[in-house]
Amino acid sequence: MHIDEADDGQIKAQIEVRNTAPPSSSGSEVVFMGVGLFIIDGREQPNRQWASKVKMSRSSGQQKDRQRYTQGYWIANHGDKRFPDFTHDEQSHGEVLFPGESLVYEIVLSEDELPYLEIKVEGTLSRRHIFHISQPMVDLRKWTLPPIAKTFKAVSKLDYAAPMRLVREKMPEFGPNTTLADIDSFRILLDKAVIQIGEKKKGLNEIYHSASNQELRGFLSQYIGEYIATTMRLFSLVLQAINSGDTVKMQQAAVEINEYQATEDELERQLVEMASQFGLNYK
Repeated sequence: MHIDEADDGQIKAQIEVRNTAPPSSSGSEVVFMGVGLFIIDGREQPNRQWASKVKMSRSSGQQKDRQRYTQGYWIANHGDKRFPDFTHDEQSHGEVLFPGESLVYEIVLSEDELPYLEIKVEGTLSRRHIFHISQPMVDLRKWTLPPIAKTFKAVSKLDYAAPMRLVREKMPEFGPNTTLADIDSFRILLDKAVIQIGEKKKGLNEIYHSASNQELRGFLSQYIGEYIATTMRLFSLVLQAINSGDTVKMQQAAVEINEYQATEDELERQLVEMASQFGLNYK
């Protein structure tokens, strides 16, 4: 919870609710259903006007984890009724939080109301998910693993982050000591990096279409594809700043370039984790 106190006696409370459980590859998963705020008004004659002041927003969610429930085809005696990520009844009781997902509640209260209110975060652990079992047939890996290993090897060889690393290493400080020669030299390098990231995008598309695993294809498209698209946008932003001659814009663009390394590091971590799920090593 984060609390802001205003001078007019209004209290703004922000409550973040996060499912910190790690995702599971075996089917058994910690999923919370019926998540919400439970507020008790202790006044003799409760005035629930504060209820209309509660706002909720949620993260984009772990679509990669949710999508695996809808992949493939279900073969059983009762037709195509696969294990749903959540049922209508489960959703009707409150929010659903899969591992890594979060939501934020915001509520504005007066100091006069606060002494009478008790606020709780509540939720129910889904028994359906915690007892769900997904057991892959490992004897098939003799045929399924080689093409998956080939995809990981191709991603490693692609080195999709190379243009960004080059730009980050050669980028000037964009301060009072930066010369026109420094900027011109960097512009030439940046033009080359723009061409390179276009080649990386083409290479990623080829890897995507040749990949044999649906989950891996989804990761390539959703995460690495997004990384490349954002890299292209940042390169364009830096070029615009350089062409404008505005030092402040150059510095702001440089900050975004440097901060984007965190996304690169997270992508590499996820690739290592995904490869380990298949019993493989990435790089």
